Amino acid sequence: MTTPPQGSEAERAALRRAEFGAVGLQLMDLQGRIAGLHAQLAQGPDRALEAELARLLAERTERLEAWGLMALRWQLAGGVVRLESPLSATPLVESVAAPGPAAPRPVPDDSIEIPDESIDLSVLDDFVIAPNWTHQTHDPEPGFDVDAAQEMAARLGAPAVRETDEERLAEAAALDRELQRLALWADYPRGVQRALVGLFACRLRHLQEDSPSHIKAILERQIRKDFARLTQFSSDHQPGWVTGLSRQHKPETGTWSGDAIFWWKTLRRELGGFTPDAEGAPTNPEVALNSLQLVMNERHPDPQNVRRAATRALNAGVTPEDPRLVRLLIGHLDALSGDKGLKRLRRAVRRAETGDDEEEPEVLTSQDVIPPDWPYLERTRGHAAVMVGGEIREQRRALIQDALGFTSLEWLSGYDIRQVQNLSERIEGGRVGFVILLARFISHKVTDILLPACKSAEVDWVVVKLGYGLSQIRVAIERYLDDPEGAAAADSEEDDDDD
Repeated sequence: MTTPPQGSEAERAALRRAEFGAVGLQLMDLQGRIAGLHAQLAQGPDRALEAELARLLAERTERLEAWGLMALRWQLAGGVVRLESPLSATPLVESVAAPGPAAPRPVPDDSIEIPDESIDLSVLDDFVIAPNWTHQTHDPEPGFDVDAAQEMAARLGAPAVRETDEERLAEAAALDRELQRLALWADYPRGVQRALVGLFACRLRHLQEDSPSHIKAILERQIRKDFARLTQFSSDHQPGWVTGLSRQHKPETGTWSGDAIFWWKTLRRELGGFTPDAEGAPTNPEVALNSLQLVMNERHPDPQNVRRAATRALNAGVTPEDPRLVRLLIGHLDALSGDKGLKRLRRAVRRAETGDDEEEPEVLTSQDVIPPDWPYLERTRGHAAVMVGGEIREQRRALIQDALGFTSLEWLSGYDIRQVQNLSERIEGGRVGFVILLARFISHKVTDILLPACKSAEVDWVVVKLGYGLSQIRVAIERYLDDPEGAAAADSEEDDDDD
């Protein structure tokens, strides 16, 4: 602020007002240039554009602080700055009164000429000074399902530093489950969308950069896919600038967990200042299934309660094809309608109701499916094998072991993540010689733990896309043993198409 010149009070007020307006115009110009860079960066990353954007953001922060200091000094001197809603037809800065010592709230001096171009502060809605800056809590905007958004935030829980491998894997699984429902965010107000994109981006960056190398290797593919989802959503819906979506970005608070806390507070403000119950959904799948059982024990279960309990079970890590979950929901298919996130569960329940389990007839013998001259028997015979996923059936297990020549075949459900981690250690220790993963019945977390162990120990592994009959296992073996990476990549592309 320059030293006020000598002259009349009106002249000094006019000069201050001109300086005030000039800074406002600079802010509008900067905001327009920043918006243009955002539009260009939506088409793809560009280091030069990102560097220019960082420079403009820093300049905007400097200009905004100068504008605020001018406004504060003006008001302390007795002047008035009146702001109108951005939706108003009148300028946001309607008038500025010349300060006067006599009256606490001076009346605007109409003799002072108002500049033709008033200061438009509608752009300030997009200004971010620092991640620790927050608004006061306000009521959420009407017109969207606030309860559903609050439930989603409660399932996710507040951000925190994840110190153990189990905590990091659980965090990654929770983020991935919610991002599979990313299409639902399109109905949220822009402020909620932006807070969600910021929250998820910063939590993913925390996992990506602050995890040990073996966890990074497990989560690499999932995190890459989740960032692609967030980037596409931001490009389609333009919720606003978020630090963290680009790999070149650095955390504004110094840590990604600190930035995530800022976005969590922002999300709470946008959703009405809610307090999540116990900061999340049940983390134990058994607890979630028991909760659903209690709902189904009612004489006439409320469809909304059925849908919520089923969703909580999925969020707790129960797979959509889990036989226990499916059995509880038989006869209640209508209660699951209307939620895109329950599509796989609806398909599983429908298959159970119609009796179509996509398995080969039981009359088939092992030699009908695996002939003695099948060339892949050389890769399966003589190994201690483990199959993961689905409902364990002893007769089926014995048939598969005998047909493929395994010395033993252990069948794990995959529900207990500690059991899966123990299997990973056994694989790396050379105590398992062949692994069969039943993709339909296990979560991505299970494959993310076991596949790196198989690759590290050079143990043969196959992923069975559908069912767990001997014919499906044979097809998977023929696909994977010749080119495991190629088969996995093809299956991944099919999964992306399904999403």
